[in-house]
Amino acid sequence: MSRLPLAQYPLFDSTDLDDTRERVAQVFCDHRINLVGRAAQLDTHMNCQRIRNTALASITYGGDVKVEPGECETFFPVMLVLEGQGTFRCGGDSINATPEFIPVASPSKYLSMRLAAGTKLVIARIERPALEATLRHLLDQSLPWPIEFQLGMDTMQGLSATWASAFRRFVNEMDRTDRTWSHSTAAQGLERWLMEGLLLAQPNNYTSILNGEAMPVPNRVVDAAIEIMAAHPEWDHTIGSLASASGVSARALQDAFRRHTDVTPMRHLRNVRLERAHQDLLAAEPDTTTVGKIAARWGFQHLSRFASAYHARFGEYPSTTLRK
Repeated sequence: MSRLPLAQYPLFDSTDLDDTRERVAQVFCDHRINLVGRAAQLDTHMNCQRIRNTALASITYGGDVKVEPGECETFFPVMLVLEGQGTFRCGGDSINATPEFIPVASPSKYLSMRLAAGTKLVIARIERPALEATLRHLLDQSLPWPIEFQLGMDTMQGLSATWASAFRRFVNEMDRTDRTWSHSTAAQGLERWLMEGLLLAQPNNYTSILNGEAMPVPNRVVDAAIEIMAAHPEWDHTIGSLASASGVSARALQDAFRRHTDVTPMRHLRNVRLERAHQDLLAAEPDTTTVGKIAARWGFQHLSRFASAYHARFGEYPSTTLRK
């Protein structure tokens, strides 16, 4: 059995049912928990870290358990199944969850789960006001009804696969010792990505509105977004911020970029940043700067990924360019 993620942020270990209930409730909400079967034994391990409007927790109960949070009300729980399986019910829907098919619950619906012994979860607690504000930003309008997600997310197909894969990588990055993500700017960007991606990837009762706004967009809108990225590629741009500045929906901007440039806005931004880094490396002196400083200047937080992308684009590693 693999270790529990978020190991740098241990919260508690317990074999006591009441203690487990109280400690978990401090992170999420009041709930009922019961062992299932006479032979079941509790051996709870939980790690947790709050960022800003999101808390990430990894948990295993050890034994077979039934957990009933009821209506979460103030937050959206997204439960990434790492190992094992469970049955999740939310409102009138139910799924058998596995690492390939995970639950995304809605706070206004009654939630319960039955987890098999040894099941490991990473749970993202996304604050309801923050997700609603993100959707209002994407739509540029008020929300007439609460957000409700389709319960099951297929992590093997489409945008959901991309989002779930990136979420797993982010959880793994949080176990790194340098904690780059903990800086306020990085944390804000990561949360925005997490929430925007979830709204666009997982079907919900606003999906048709998001899709309905994806109408043909004139070239000038794409040009405006390109100009924004060219003027300030170092800024913490997202699909949502670029769409808002361009006066269209996020989905419409994505579709327009694919039609007019054959790349996504974020890929275009990465290309601009690579070009700026390339220019700086050519002009720099090796004894007065480093590849890491130049990469960070243009928004690249992971040096190895920057080096790989740079090599793919320019045919040489950034350290080679710096030495020229």
